[in-house]
Amino acid sequence: MKKTRKFKISALIALCLAAVLCLASCGANSTPKSPDANGSVEGTNIKWEYTSSLSKLEISGTGDIPSFATASEVPWAEVIPSVKNLEVEEGVVSIGDFSFYGATAIEEVSLPESLTTIGKLSFAHCGALKSLELPEALTTVGKAAFEGCTHLESVELGASLTSLGERAFAFCANLKSVTILAPVEIKAETFYNCRSIASFIRHAELSAVSDEAFKGTDFTYEKMHVAVDSEKTVTVTIKYVLSDGAEAPAPVVKSGLKVGEWYTQNSPELEGYTADILTVNGNAPAENTEIVVTYQKIEEETEEATETVVDILEEPQDPNYLSIVLMVVVIAGIGVGAYFLMKSDKRNAEKAKNQNKAKNAKK
Repeated sequence: MKKTRKFKISALIALCLAAVLCLASCGANSTPKSPDANGSVEGTNIKWEYTSSLSKLEISGTGDIPSFATASEVPWAEVIPSVKNLEVEEGVVSIGDFSFYGATAIEEVSLPESLTTIGKLSFAHCGALKSLELPEALTTVGKAAFEGCTHLESVELGASLTSLGERAFAFCANLKSVTILAPVEIKAETFYNCRSIASFIRHAELSAVSDEAFKGTDFTYEKMHVAVDSEKTVTVTIKYVLSDGAEAPAPVVKSGLKVGEWYTQNSPELEGYTADILTVNGNAPAENTEIVVTYQKIEEETEEATETVVDILEEPQDPNYLSIVLMVVVIAGIGVGAYFLMKSDKRNAEKAKNQNKAKNAKK
């Protein structure tokens, strides 16, 4: 009996320790939001400031953001995991190697018209970045500058471009639309594994394209279209359909677009529905095109559930708060269980003892 009781208690203690270690591990792996920070880049006129409440990194000053040997050498390296909004202000002319490498949370990037150079691996593996407007004055995009930007959907490189590095947009899995308005060479693996490319508008004199420029895709030079044919216009028709068959908004027809011309159209809001494409945009293709936006019905939530979610969102939370609360609850539960188990074992032992006494008394 004693051995059984000790075994049960030991098992509970082991379970308690396992729960503590597991929850502690979860807490350690959560990435807390970086605090406000600022500084300057040694030997330059470049300054930087991170605002925690906005998850925003601002780069200001004049001249070049220098190149760095690795991402860990960047002055703002500690806040990079928390940055969602990046603004490089007017006056900055160059973004050096590794400047924003691995900024996986960045969703919005604002670049100045003064910018002429984007260095090697400077925006590589910014996986949350969906759209990017590059300045007209840009002349150089370095090797693997945007490699691994898996959510990037469209790119337009202007007439000033003179150099486009190898693997510049490699592994941009969602890249659908590309426009290059300069006769720049497209090198090996520039668009490696960009399997979603559907539209590619090129300068009329762009012909230097490596045989491996589109390695890992079924796209070829022959599928490109020459930019802006002044004699030809196309129509893009955007149709709206509801998945449950209900009546949908009237289609939007964008006519008179020149080939390669940028267009954009916000999908109308419908109460109780959500669109699979919130904004339809891109460069006008070489032929008339129809795009379908589908609306799914939103499932209704109970008022109680909604209020609970709102309460949780509005209440300020420490990054590890929930893990700590959960850990305390688990430990308390195990402790209560151990207490009642020991009490039960004690009663059983007392009962067995009394029964033995009774038997001995009869004898």
